[in-house]
Amino acid sequence: MSEITRRVILTGAAGAPLLAAQDTAPRAPTPGRETVARKRLLSARFTPEALQKNLTGRAAWKPYPTAADRDAWSAVAPADRAEIVKAGEAVLGKPYAPLPATLFLDYARNGNRSRWEAVQNARRAHLRYAVLAECVEGKGRFLDDIGDGVWAICEESFWGVPAHMGAQKRGVGLPDIQEPIIELFSAETGAMLAWTGYLCGKQLDKVNPLVRERLELEVERRLLGDLDEDRRGPAQERHEPDSRRVLPIPVRHVTGACPPWHFRP
Repeated sequence: MSEITRRVILTGAAGAPLLAAQDTAPRAPTPGRETVARKRLLSARFTPEALQKNLTGRAAWKPYPTAADRDAWSAVAPADRAEIVKAGEAVLGKPYAPLPATLFLDYARNGNRSRWEAVQNARRAHLRYAVLAECVEGKGRFLDDIGDGVWAICEESFWGVPAHMGAQKRGVGLPDIQEPIIELFSAETGAMLAWTGYLCGKQLDKVNPLVRERLELEVERRLLGDLDEDRRGPAQERHEPDSRRVLPIPVRHVTGACPPWHFRP
C-alpha cells in the first residue's frame, strides 16, 4: 500500500477515494543508491595532503604527560594531588566486583538495567581512580590495582550494556561474542583502556607485560579492527559484512581509542 499522507488521514472517510487513487496512480521510481551523486564532503575538504601538513607526527604527539614524566605530574597543585590520591586509596586493594551472566540477563527477564550498570560503572571508576592516583604519586602502589582492572574488563564478554543487545541478531539476552557490536559504552570503555595504556603502559609491564598486550589486543579486536576492514583478522573475516553492528554513536567515542592506541609511548 502507498504511503498514507496527512491529507488522507485528516479527511477521514472522505479520503477513501484518495486512498484508492494512491494505490493505482503510477509513481516515479525511487533513484537507486548508485544513481545518487556522492558529495564527499569530508574527503574533498580534508585531502591527504592537507592532513599530512596539519597533523602532528607520531614522535611529537604527546597530548598528556605519561606517568613516567614525574616533573609534569609533580607540578599538579598539592590540594588536587591529595584529593586524587585519596580517591585511589579508597579503592586500593579492593576486588573488582564480578559481572555474572544472570545479572546481565536482568534486562531480558524483568527490564532492569540498573543493577548490571551499577557494577559495570563501579569497575570503570575503580580503574580510573587507580590510574590517576598512580600518575600523581608515581610510587607503584596502584599498579596491581590497575593491572587487575585492565584484566577484569578485558575478560568481559561485552563492554556495552544489556539494553543495547537488541541490535544483535540473536536479540536481547546474553551477548554473542561472534557478533561484535560497537555502541556508546563499549566505545567509551575502549577509549578508557587505550588511555590507560598510554599513561601507564610502561609501568604496567612491571606487573606483567601480558597486561598491556591483552589491553591492546582487545581494543583492536573489539573496536578498531572491526571498523577497519583492511585490518580485520581471520576470526572477523568468518562473518558476513552485514553481521557487524555499529550503532549510531558520536564518532568521538570510537576515535577516542585511536590516538593513544596508535601512538604508543
